[in-house]
Amino acid sequence: MGDAGVDRAGNVVATWSELNPNGGFGQPDGMYGQRLDANLQKIGAPVMQLQMLKQLAEMAGMTQDEANANLRLLDIQHETVGDRLHLSAKIAPEMPSYAQPSVAWQVTGPVQLAVGLTSHNGGIEVQGTNGKLALETHNGGIHANATSADLAIATHNGDVDLDLAGGAVAGSIESHNGGIDVRLADGCSTAVEASTHNGRVKASRGEAKLNEDGNQATVRIGAGGGRLQVTTHNGDVTIR
Repeated sequence: MGDAGVDRAGNVVATWSELNPNGGFGQPDGMYGQRLDANLQKIGAPVMQLQMLKQLAEMAGMTQDEANANLRLLDIQHETVGDRLHLSAKIAPEMPSYAQPSVAWQVTGPVQLAVGLTSHNGGIEVQGTNGKLALETHNGGIHANATSADLAIATHNGDVDLDLAGGAVAGSIESHNGGIDVRLADGCSTAVEASTHNGRVKASRGEAKLNEDGNQATVRIGAGGGRLQVTTHNGDVTIR
């Protein structure tokens, strides 16, 4: 997963990646690598002046020439459909299994943008948004620093790490296999229901009530204006 932050104009910056399950950025010992690192174009009004800042692709091969050839077998596409930006990377059938292709994008847009990102096999990172935040990955972690009050965040396999400052924070945060760490800034007002099937709930903010097993808790922060459900099947939940 690449870096993310807020640019000088105060825009939200989002980064997400698609990674080989056995790969990542960087080649294994004894392999050669090839990288495509490109600055991308500004996208027009239909998607609120999104700007794709970076596109990074990496590929391995047994020789440098093979790494170069393998990179050409990776079809990276980006298109706008209505008000949505679609990014994808398709691997040719003849791609060798050891090539370990990895692709990441970085996108920036206005802070009020409602951000909805989905990654099938890679991590997601968002910083700077105050619009609705809907993030999902099937295999990877989710990291966000936002003032959003409306959340729908889920990973099937990975940790969730959030810094929130959104007033009456409401919605859901879920991981099927991974820990969840939520840091709520002063001024947040939310009633949190937290649970884990295999782990512990830890709360160091607000008024917390834990069950005897320590795997379920209700936490009232501020006036409790929002309702936030935080659940993992395997891992700890920390509210602070």
